[in-house]
Amino acid sequence: MKNYKFNEFINIGKKLNDIDIIPMLMGSVGLEVITGKSWESQDLDIHVPGDKKEMESTT
Repeated sequence: MKNYKFNEFINIGKKLNDIDIIPMLMGSVGLEVITGKSWESQDLDIHVPGDKKEMESTT
């Protein structure tokens, strides 16, 4: 199965890794990669961790 959205996540992830950000693939594209089944994904869900200092100041 050719998954163009997953390939795009890899490209985005490499660029984020270059600036020390580790993204996590979520949603139906992630399920497609794990299950090998098409979930007819419409978008690419990527979680990017927040700045811990910023999160501490808002709580």
